[in-house]
Order: sequence, then C-alpha cells, then structure tokens
Amino acid sequence: MASYHTASLGPFMRIGIVGCGRVGRVVSMAIDSGRVHVDLAAICDTTADKVQDLMFQLRRPTRSMSLQGLVASVDMVLEATNRHAAPPIIMAALDGGKDVLVTNAAAVLARDDFPRLAHDRGLTIYAVNAMLTGLTEINAAAAEPGASATLTISCPPPVLADSPFVRGRELKPGEEPQLVFQGEASDALAAFPPLANPIAAALIGTGEAELLVRVRAHQISDATDIELTVNTDQQQTNTHARVPTAGREPIAPEAIARLVVGFLRSLVSSVRLA
Repeated sequence: MASYHTASLGPFMRIGIVGCGRVGRVVSMAIDSGRVHVDLAAICDTTADKVQDLMFQLRRPTRSMSLQGLVASVDMVLEATNRHAAPPIIMAALDGGKDVLVTNAAAVLARDDFPRLAHDRGLTIYAVNAMLTGLTEINAAAAEPGASATLTISCPPPVLADSPFVRGRELKPGEEPQLVFQGEASDALAAFPPLANPIAAALIGTGEAELLVRVRAHQISDATDIELTVNTDQQQTNTHARVPTAGREPIAPEAIARLVVGFLRSLVSSVRLA
C-alpha cells in the first residue's frame, strides 16, 4: 500500500517558543529535525542556562530573545511553561497581535477577558491538552439544549497527594477506584491544582453547559485514566483517554510535547483531519 504525505503550507510559519524545559525542548528538537514544517524563529526562557543548553543542541540557527522581542518576530507564540507563568505570555502575544498556543489550558481561565480580547483582535488562543479527543465530544454536546457533561479523572494517589482537598487524608489502597471528590468544576479547580489543566480544558469545551467533575484515586502506577462522559438528550457518549504520568505529575511533560508536535503538524498541513 502506497504511503500518503500531506503537503505543508508555505512559506513556513515562524514559531517562537517561550519555555526551554521538558516540553519546549522536545518541541524545539522536533522542529529542528524537520518533523514539523515550521520555522523555529526564536526561543525564550527566564533561565539563561536552559536557553544556552537548548541552542547548543539545535542544528539550525535560532535566536534567543526577550519575550517582547520574540512576540514581535514570530507568527505564533508557543507557551511551554506552567499555568502560573503562562497568563502574562498569553497577554503579551495578544498585545503583539499574535496567535498563541498554550500547553496549560488552566491559564486561559486566569483572566475572564482572554477570549474576548482574542476575538476582538481577530486572534486565536489554541489550548493543547491530553483530552483533545474528548473535547470534540464535549463541544458537540454543549451545543444541544439542556446539555450536561461529566468529567471523571482517575489517577494514582501520588498525583493527588499535595492537593488541598486530600492533604492529610489517607487514600486507602485497593483494586477499586476510590471516589474522593464530586462537584462543580470551579470547586474542583481549587481543590486539585495538579488536575487544573484537564479540568480547565473540559470547562472551556462545555462553555455554558453544566459540567460535573468527579475525581477518583486508584493504584495504577504508570498511567492516568481520563474518562469523559457526555450526556445529551438521554444519549450517552463515553470517551476515554489514557496518558502517562510522571511521578506526581498527572500528565508527563513528554506526552504534552508530543501533543503539541502533532497539533503543529496538523496546523501547517494542507490536509487536516477533523
């Protein structure tokens, strides 16, 4: 069977990556190797050693810039930091008239006016998340009258250990998942900071629709099960995503980086899968 290659749109889109940690590094190396047909025009990080170390590994010339300089020099800004550092990066991109791709969906909720600012300026905030497949279901369901969605997140106890809602509580080991929380998304965001990104992604996807969040703990040590259940007009759709963990991180940074690479490849392809 013949292989099929999607053609990339030219000229190459200029990308600037803010954050040279585990996510930014993987994405930078993918672009540098030619696996993603975009131009890595600039990188930026608050830690100079990370910038220098990454630039040393890249084969193609890439400039190190301040955030303001990077925004002015690229077509799209890629945020690869953390949800606390991300909001100023999003704002800088919007102020500079640039689309922005964020790896921390929770950062989009940091300011109520981010969606309005992007809309008014003809820009787009892209949020890459491990729940992308499930969000397609949620977006479709949210358009229906009386739509509701239930997000169930099952993960190993170590991921939840530092969360305010379970701090000091003993999560009993066992084969069956233990339900530790059920409630509104806004309460879940405050109760479980490590799970902020998948919860925020679901919240963005549902829009005005009602979202119920359940958090369960189980003893699977090498993976996190993220289950989405969407209920619309007595119909039920179950979407499951399974993503690797990294210690107390609910989603391994390398897994997020792979999603970003896949998204960028789709973005610049002349053939896109819906």
